Amino acid sequence: MSNSPVVGRDVELSTTIQAPADIVFDYLVDLDKLTRWMGYEGDVSAEPGGNFVLRVTESDDWAVGKFVSVDRPDAVAFTWGWRGSDETPPGSSLVTITLQEHDGATEVTLVHSGLCLGQDDRHEGGWMYFLPRLADAAVGQNPGPQSLGQ
Repeated sequence: MSNSPVVGRDVELSTTIQAPADIVFDYLVDLDKLTRWMGYEGDVSAEPGGNFVLRVTESDDWAVGKFVSVDRPDAVAFTWGWRGSDETPPGSSLVTITLQEHDGATEVTLVHSGLCLGQDDRHEGGWMYFLPRLADAAVGQNPGPQSLGQ
């Protein structure tokens, strides 16, 4: 009998941001802009094989992965996992974000795949918290202090 975790469903969320795709894209790949809506510090090198390391919460929750593809301004994909986690170890899942611009606004679609059962729901909640913060930051609004994980 295998002790492999049961793979959960893909998390898929979309939102429309009232900003051009080039601007939104910067908030996904530039550490200074990324930490305005998600996280506190990290090491982000937006090129295939580059680091995606981000302290997501005020406590010590570090998302760790590598960029898989960077297609400005249309899409970015990176592996994702949590430092010290057995359920979602570093690099064990994949986040793919696509951007489609229409009349100056950008539809953002996020798909997080490869999560184990239970982690899919947990990550969906996290992305539902962070996507509106991305929308605020990308249009120049302050998303306010983070409260996730406190």
